[in-house]
Amino acid sequence: MADRKEEEAVVISVEDLARTLIDTNKFLETNTRGALDVPGIIPLLRDARSGVELLRELGLNGRYYTKEINGRTYVILRGYAGLRKVLSASRYLPTNPKVITYGLTRAAAAAEGALNVIITIVVLVPLEIIRHLMGEQTLSQVFGNVLKGTMVAALSSAASIGAASVLALMNFPVCVVVGGAIVAGLLVSMALDQLGVASSVSGFISIALDKAVQHWAEDEARKARGQRILGQFYHDNPGPSPWRGLILGRR
Repeated sequence: MADRKEEEAVVISVEDLARTLIDTNKFLETNTRGALDVPGIIPLLRDARSGVELLRELGLNGRYYTKEINGRTYVILRGYAGLRKVLSASRYLPTNPKVITYGLTRAAAAAEGALNVIITIVVLVPLEIIRHLMGEQTLSQVFGNVLKGTMVAALSSAASIGAASVLALMNFPVCVVVGGAIVAGLLVSMALDQLGVASSVSGFISIALDKAVQHWAEDEARKARGQRILGQFYHDNPGPSPWRGLILGRR
């Protein structure tokens, strides 16, 4: 009995877990003024981790930029090469796997940004469906919020890539490039929320979907009424051919 080990387990219902996620998302959106939410946490952590790895490799005062030499474009690294474990050379071609791994080219940064958007969608869709199942929004609002979140994630990633490219081109230290890229993405998300652009897009999509569904339902109702009237006409005017009933009905 003296060697027995006990472990504690916390049991939480699915409803409580869903409510926790929804409340956490609202808390983040409110307290960060729309700059961050639950779907945006994972991309932010990925960007921060990539930035830390780049800082560890190049150092706080390390720099990089692209330059054309003898008709070929190179990624130029500045700083003490002896401290770098992977990027030991002073220049690399943009197609070099090492350069791509650290996201030093615009194409590599764009690929990372696209992956961040995909991750945002993967996290956002279940969260919005949970809100629908808990009765907080309609199905059309789910689609509206998903498309809104996708738009915000794409614009934020584009802003981050643009900021990193400009700061690197201006030969700023890596710490400024990394920090500026992350801040630029957060500022775009905040601006879209504060200016009401994000909510307007979501509301427009939701209303458009509701109108489309209503229009489809009305068309189906008209078709059903027409079929009932035609069926009743055939019943009142029996004959081997529908046209016979029509002729008899005119006499």
